Amino acid sequence: MDSENLADFVGTRTAYEAFASLPEKYKSVKLVGFNMTSEQLFFVNHCVKWCAEHGVLGERYAPFRSRCIVPLRNMPEFSKAFGCSEHTRMNPPHKCTFW
Repeated sequence: MDSENLADFVGTRTAYEAFASLPEKYKSVKLVGFNMTSEQLFFVNHCVKWCAEHGVLGERYAPFRSRCIVPLRNMPEFSKAFGCSEHTRMNPPHKCTFW
């Protein structure tokens, strides 16, 4: 696994654990026009940073779409937050974990 991809996995997991450890009063953020939980908003925010018209960083980096999707599809918390059915693209039966 490329070091950038590993950094995406570890960074996403670390950021989520920091978010999850916040007291509930800090996680009760709502955005007008979005009917999402704070957990769902966390995951959406993770992917927003990869939005780009042209996501080309060179061959060393995975495409922006992959940098959004791959870490999330390997997190049970994501599948739970969005109610992803088992054995689907975003909730595969076998997930990569590093700890």
